[in-house]
Amino acid sequence: MRKITADYIYPVSQEPIENGVVIIDDNGKILSIGERKNFNTDELEIYDGIIVPGFINAHCHLEGSHLKGKIAEKTGIVQFILDYISKREAPKEVILQAIADGETEMKRNGIVGVGDISNKADTFLHKAKKNINYHTFVEVFGFDPNKAETYFYDGLKVMEEGNDLGLQISMTPHAPYSVPAHLFEKIVNYNKNALYSYHSQESEAEDELFISGTGNFKKLFQKFNFPEDWFAPTGKSSLESTINYFGKGKKILFVHNSFTTSNDVEFAVKSGNDTWWCSCPNANLYIEDVLPDYDLFKGQTNKVVLGTDSAASNYQLSILEEMKTIILHKNNIDFDTLIQWATLNGARFFEWDDRLGSIEPGKQPGLNLLEKIDAVKIKLTPQTSVRKIA
Repeated sequence: MRKITADYIYPVSQEPIENGVVIIDDNGKILSIGERKNFNTDELEIYDGIIVPGFINAHCHLEGSHLKGKIAEKTGIVQFILDYISKREAPKEVILQAIADGETEMKRNGIVGVGDISNKADTFLHKAKKNINYHTFVEVFGFDPNKAETYFYDGLKVMEEGNDLGLQISMTPHAPYSVPAHLFEKIVNYNKNALYSYHSQESEAEDELFISGTGNFKKLFQKFNFPEDWFAPTGKSSLESTINYFGKGKKILFVHNSFTTSNDVEFAVKSGNDTWWCSCPNANLYIEDVLPDYDLFKGQTNKVVLGTDSAASNYQLSILEEMKTIILHKNNIDFDTLIQWATLNGARFFEWDDRLGSIEPGKQPGLNLLEKIDAVKIKLTPQTSVRKIA
């Protein structure tokens, strides 16, 4: 049994406790929460800083970890895709070592749960070790509507490998610009009521394609000789143009949202689906050099989560660093809100909140110590660091 105390305990599910104490068993399970005044000092582990639950990384591409530092910044999503495709091949041992290193980095940075995108099965044996809680999204895409069956069954083979290993897994469409209607229909019919993760409005070019049929994505189609007649502009945003493909009653995580508007948010909320929003700020800056308008999500605070994207589009896999980037650019978002985005919201989306996401008796959420924090104003600083202590 350990009795751990700090300047503040942030349970997330309830008000913070100044000089709080968390009592855990040898497996990290929360036994009780109290106040320091009720304990003898010599029985406590005393830390300077704030204790929060383990972080949830709601969007990652662990299989791309070997591309760290190999793709140029701020070139836009189309060039990023081209560079990713041209550089992704590597010896198997290099890919697998980078996957292991990426997971080690996330654990060191206090991440206990990950929503991870997989196009192949490279990460599956590692995930089966259950060092971290994973939900794997097998991402299916393909530009030629005449090959929808092939794209779908390629994804199905990956799904079967994950199912054989007992992974928490679901099939998902990649993005509005890369999944023709028939392929979308096959994915949704297969998935039924599973979780979805959907890259959405990451670039201005995406909406330009849907609204007018112009822009950089046309260049991408031409480069790979994709049939141009499969895509007809709708005169609407990409989100409004495709969300009805999901049907109704689906739990959907819209990822990136850099160019999402208030009309898009309203349309999604009224779609009849359980819509959530994931921000990956450092990746958005790395690729497009832009961030979402976080003010749009003020009414969606319980439905916002954070992700890192891949090491190909980020300098680190750290949810703390994502929070610090948001604060640097948008200083009206308070600490309580950011911690909720980083912990409990993600646990709720992935349905892990029975054990993760908040410091409550009976849960085993992991405990992170945030050090070099402004403990008077309760604010992150550029120097704030995270240390996993349980």
